Order: sequence, then C-alpha cells, then structure tokens
Amino acid sequence: MKRIAANYIYLSVSEIIRNGFLQIDEEGKVAAIGSLDVTGEIAGTRFLDGVILPFEPRFSEEEQRLDLFDVLNSQSKGRPAPDSADGFWLLHGVSLANRVAGAGWKVARLDNFI
Repeated sequence: MKRIAANYIYLSVSEIIRNGFLQIDEEGKVAAIGSLDVTGEIAGTRFLDGVILPFEPRFSEEEQRLDLFDVLNSQSKGRPAPDSADGFWLLHGVSLANRVAGAGWKVARLDNFI
C-alpha cells in the first residue's frame, strides 16, 4: 500500500478534505480516502504540495480571475470519483494562499508522483 497526501483533496463541492490522503493498493486502486491525523502514524506517507482532484482541471480565460474553489465546484458537477490512482490529478506549483484559478498553477496526473 502507498499513501499520498496533499494540502487538500477535492472530491466534490461538499467534500473537500484538508490534509487529505489517498491510500493506493498494489493494483493502483484507491483503498481509502481520508484526513491525516497529524498526531498519529504518518510514516510512509508521501506529501505533495497542492490539491488532489478526481478530474483534470482546465481554466478558461474568463475563469482565470475567479476563486479556485468556485471554478472547481462548477467543473466537478456530475463527476464520480475514480476508483484508481490514474484517475486523479494534482494541481500544484503556486501557494494555496493564491486561490485564483489558472494563476500559474500546474496540472499533472497523480500517478506521476506515485
């Protein structure tokens, strides 16, 4: 099992997990999703700076001036969370204090970091 953690895991409008993790089995399937207990065992967890998403975000020119989570909310509607790691993406490269969509963010498939 591998565990990948990030500042946020964005699953849907109503499910944003701060200090979240994905636990991935040997076949690449997601075995668990949750929030890290910073007082408990975190050995073997790979930490990534950014937001893990269950879809590839794309920012239009108009969206690039809007709040990041507002844009993600509109893009996530009707999308089920994937059951394998290759369906997740990492939005990274800019401080999360800068929550403007498209403002220097980089997007990569999560399986590139596993």
